[in-house]
Amino acid sequence: MSDAASELPTNAPVLIRQTFDTWLEYSEQTEILVHVTHEGFMRVQRIPEILKILHGALEDSDVESIAHAERTSALSKKESEAGFPTLHAHSLLGLWGALECFVEDLFVAMLEVDPSHLSGAAFSKVKLPVALLGASEHDRCRAILNEATRATDADLAVGVSKFERLLRMVGLSGEVPDAIKSAVFQSQQIRNVWAHRGGVADERFVGRCPSLGYNVGEKVNMGAARFLPLMHGLHMYGIVIFNRYQATRGRDPLLVECVGYEGVLTRPSEGAAERRS
Repeated sequence: MSDAASELPTNAPVLIRQTFDTWLEYSEQTEILVHVTHEGFMRVQRIPEILKILHGALEDSDVESIAHAERTSALSKKESEAGFPTLHAHSLLGLWGALECFVEDLFVAMLEVDPSHLSGAAFSKVKLPVALLGASEHDRCRAILNEATRATDADLAVGVSKFERLLRMVGLSGEVPDAIKSAVFQSQQIRNVWAHRGGVADERFVGRCPSLGYNVGEKVNMGAARFLPLMHGLHMYGIVIFNRYQATRGRDPLLVECVGYEGVLTRPSEGAAERRS
């Protein structure tokens, strides 16, 4: 993901670029935090051993430092051996929120940059109070976003549909590669369990995500093998959305690839292939 910001065309309208930059910065910083924490926890576990080797050169008063290091090491070992479930859960909550904000901010920015979208049939169900006539353009567009979300039931939608319903209204919907679509769906379901049930699987979650292998009442803890593909899938969906915007301007897409998603942006989804056959 580190090359994405530098590849973003500088001549994109400021509002559009700001929405992308804000999402990208949060996503990249979260990924850095995750990887640095993984490495840091492993290093912390080695500190007691290092201090014991150096103990002969230490003052007696530094024995407490060894005891503190051992306690910290034990906590670090417990978390790392469990697969960093707390870190991954909180990171997923933040990444999902960042994606929601990105799509909402992009929706508003598209209306501000090109108000002609409002003439589309999709906005016929959007009703605004007269009081908003005197509001700023940005406030009106925010109010339209809220009404559009309600009118399309976007908040109730599952997976990418939650975002595609809004993106369609501003001409930015389209195909989503199957691997990315699956990652977004699973991220949403796991996020909901952590946000509303403290990470404990319920019947709805188990029914919607049988392939994840959790049972009702079980803690939905994610090790790196499960979390990293979800994090990268959310990154990739953001790139997919921005590439749609690039296409509306006749610009080349960003072909940024995360680990596990190599080639995904350059090959059609299975669903698209089926519809063409």
